[in-house]
Amino acid sequence: MFDSVRAFGCAAADLDIGFGLRPADELATAVLARCVGVDEAAVAGWSLARRLQALLAVRLADDGDAHAPALTHCSACGEGFEIDIELARCVAAADDEALAWTSPEGHALVLRLPCGRDLADWRSRQLHDERRIAASLVVSIDGQAPAAGFEMPGAWLEALAERLAERDPFTALLVDAPCPDCGHVNPTDVDLEALLLHDFSVRQRRTLEDVALLARAFHWSEAQILVLPAWRRAHYIARLDSMGAA
Repeated sequence: MFDSVRAFGCAAADLDIGFGLRPADELATAVLARCVGVDEAAVAGWSLARRLQALLAVRLADDGDAHAPALTHCSACGEGFEIDIELARCVAAADDEALAWTSPEGHALVLRLPCGRDLADWRSRQLHDERRIAASLVVSIDGQAPAAGFEMPGAWLEALAERLAERDPFTALLVDAPCPDCGHVNPTDVDLEALLLHDFSVRQRRTLEDVALLARAFHWSEAQILVLPAWRRAHYIARLDSMGAA
């Protein structure tokens, strides 16, 4: 699916990403521009489905058996619990082809799949109305361009959302999560992209801490430390810990 993918956290450029300081869609674009080797402008034009699959590829490049924990709570007993998401099972083919869809009244629509550039546009315009957001993706209705000011009928939204979920079941991942305390099954929405970005932010902090420790102990530069394979950095840190120097 992607010509070249590397794990996140093994290059100096990865440390420049300001997690917590930028919107999630910008963070995803920044991670992929570094780890997939594609220009940020090109990544911003990828569909959200393709972007998610690329983020999964980056995470699995480091650990093909990686899992991600997601927190939820039981709607029956109120207890919080953790869902374990096996990331390799979320890998699927993804493309940027337009979506053909027939409305409940029989109108034939063609819609673009939403991309990162759309998210940035909606955010800049503070656009939150679902009908207007959906309407911005419509390419044609019954073979004609939509009229100026067209808004998606509210009655179409649920059926369209279901069709989009069929096309891309992982961007809006729905998991049946049984409560470990009472057994009640809870349909749970999982934001897989948010889990991956959180994982990358944790890995970035860990790398920064490793750099600080090794620089203090051995007086190496950041560049010298980052060119070391992760297993060698871990070895040196374990040695420092065993000597009480960490």
